[in-house]
Amino acid sequence: MRLGFDLGGTNLAYGIVDSNGALLVQDGIPLVEKNPEAVVELMVTIYKKMAEQFEIEKVGIGVPGIVSQREGVVVILVNLHWRMVPLEAMLKAHIHVPIQVGNDANAACIAEVLFGGMAGYQDAMLLTLGTGLGGGVISGGKLLLGSHGAGGELGHMVIAENEYACNCGRNGCLETFASATALIKKYNMLNPEVPVTDAKSVFDRMQNGDTMADETVDWFCEHFASGIVNFYNLFAPEVIAIGGGVAKAFPIFESRLKHKVQSRLFSKDIHYGNIVAAKLGNDAGIIGAAYLDAFL
Repeated sequence: MRLGFDLGGTNLAYGIVDSNGALLVQDGIPLVEKNPEAVVELMVTIYKKMAEQFEIEKVGIGVPGIVSQREGVVVILVNLHWRMVPLEAMLKAHIHVPIQVGNDANAACIAEVLFGGMAGYQDAMLLTLGTGLGGGVISGGKLLLGSHGAGGELGHMVIAENEYACNCGRNGCLETFASATALIKKYNMLNPEVPVTDAKSVFDRMQNGDTMADETVDWFCEHFASGIVNFYNLFAPEVIAIGGGVAKAFPIFESRLKHKVQSRLFSKDIHYGNIVAAKLGNDAGIIGAAYLDAFL
C-alpha cells in the first residue's frame, strides 16, 4: 500500500492507494497552521495512524507549487508562503519508508497515465484548467522535470498579447486565456452589467443563447488551441487529457476546440495525439502523489 498526500492552500487531503490505483481510505484535514513544521507534524500523525491499519511501502506528497523533486525541496509554494523548504528531509526524520515530493499537476498526470484517461501511453500530457493552467508531461515513459527538477510550467508559455498581465508579471501567458479565471474575466469585460462569478456560468449562458458567452468560449478555444499545437510541436504526445474544474464542460467545447486545433497543425501528414477528458477528477492528486516515483 501507498500513502498519498495532496497539499492544498487550506486543506491536506490524503488516501491509502493500492496497486490498482484504488483509494481504500480517503480523507482531508483543514490546515489550521500552515508553516512547514506544523504541516510535517500533521503528515507524520496521519502516517502513524494509517500505518496501524496498513503496511505502507511508500509515501508521496503533491504540492501546488514549484518543486525540485530530485532533492525533495519545495522551491516556492505561494499559497502557504513557503520558500526552499526541504520537505522530504523533514519527513524522513520521522517516516522511514521511501518518500517522494513533487508538483501536484505532475502527480495528477501520473495518476491519469497509470490508472485513468491516458492509461498505457508512454508520451502523454495532462492539462489542468482551474484558477490557472497546470499540467504534467510524460515523454518516453519519463516524467519531464528538466535540469533543475521543476520543469513543465505549461501555463506560463506566452502565446499572445492579452488585455491584462498574468500573476507572474508577464503578459500573454497561456493561463490568462485558458483557465476558469480567464473565462470569468473575459466574459465580465464583455458583459460588465451582468457579470459571472464562475466559469460554469459562462458555459451555461452560452448554451442558453448568450452571444457574449459564445464569444468568450470561442476566444478561450482559439487561444487554448494555439497552446495545444505548441505542445504537439514541442512534446509530440500520443494523447492530451484535459482535467481540472473547467474539464467538466469539456463535452460543451470539445468539438470547437478540436476544430481549431486541426486548423493550426504543423503538418496534415502527421497523426497527432487525441484530446480526451481526464477520468479521475479530484482523486488524481492523491493517487498520483502516492505514485510520484513511477516515471522517474
